[in-house]
Amino acid sequence: MSKISISLITIGVILILFIIVSYVAKIIFDQNAEKEIKDFFTEVENTDEIVSQKDLENLPKMYKNGLNIQE
Repeated sequence: MSKISISLITIGVILILFIIVSYVAKIIFDQNAEKEIKDFFTEVENTDEIVSQKDLENLPKMYKNGLNIQE
């Protein structure tokens, strides 16, 4: 095999490994985020409280974007 073939195969293997590792990391992140969210909501004491529009207005922009709240 030529050096170019070996280099291309090596680059291909590295690329495939990168894709696999990225996918596994995303799955692990999503699972951890889901667990944190469930843990957070199990600690909520007042589940009957109604959130008003005024309450939402005080949220930082980052949270408004995550909740798809229009300003």
